[in-house]
Amino acid sequence: QLLNRNPYYHDASVLTARTYAWEGDYESAFSYIDNVLADDPRYYEALSARIDFVLWEGDHQKAVELADSALYLYYDDEGFLHLKALALSHYKRTSAIETLDYLLLINPDNEEAADLLEELKGPGYNYYRENSFISTGYINELFNAPYKRSFHAGSLGYTKYTAIGPVTA
Repeated sequence: QLLNRNPYYHDASVLTARTYAWEGDYESAFSYIDNVLADDPRYYEALSARIDFVLWEGDHQKAVELADSALYLYYDDEGFLHLKALALSHYKRTSAIETLDYLLLINPDNEEAADLLEELKGPGYNYYRENSFISTGYINELFNAPYKRSFHAGSLGYTKYTAIGPVTA
């Protein structure tokens, strides 16, 4: 009824959208949020709700894109940084940890960020398993009499951590 009387009451629209999203009706939820953002593209609660809905749908990459767009408007905002880290934690764990480290630099008392960081760095976390590495090496051997010569060797290696373990070439 409130929205029928005043369709520009954005708090009510966001609450209605969240209610639809909680019930799994994302199409209706996005419709309400899109109307709010069409009227006010910087409306914080609508931006946050949209990221939540995309996260709940499981589209983590799109959630990161939306969080980055929101961070363009609200630079270093703790809420959007946390949502970005939450989305990244599903497919880029190391990037999520870096985002949380940055968030904790801004506010060391942010308990949600600290909890998520602790969860991500839990007992099974290994930074090296999440990355690929290129390595180089060089060796120079000098031989004494009677051989009097030197030996030079260089190497280049690539290691990619996979589900079956490290693969090195």
